[in-house]
Amino acid sequence: MWAVAGLGEDGTTLYRIDPATGEVTATIPLGEADSGYVKVSTGAGAVWVNTAGGASYAVDPADNTVAGEADSMGTLGQFFP
Repeated sequence: MWAVAGLGEDGTTLYRIDPATGEVTATIPLGEADSGYVKVSTGAGAVWVNTAGGASYAVDPADNTVAGEADSMGTLGQFFP
């Protein structure tokens, strides 16, 4: 299971949560946040995070690392390929 926090001590952060135990199994910092509005989704073998400030991130769920970043022009619903 995945959850994202838009504003925190470390900016935008993605969390991987074990649904069986409720424990956080990975914390993935994504950087500074322009606002607290974020969107997380999955597909095409990645976890996708978009921020209202225009940053988009692709996270590889195999190793919980950021596989790519792009500017999505500030649109929460727009993802990069």
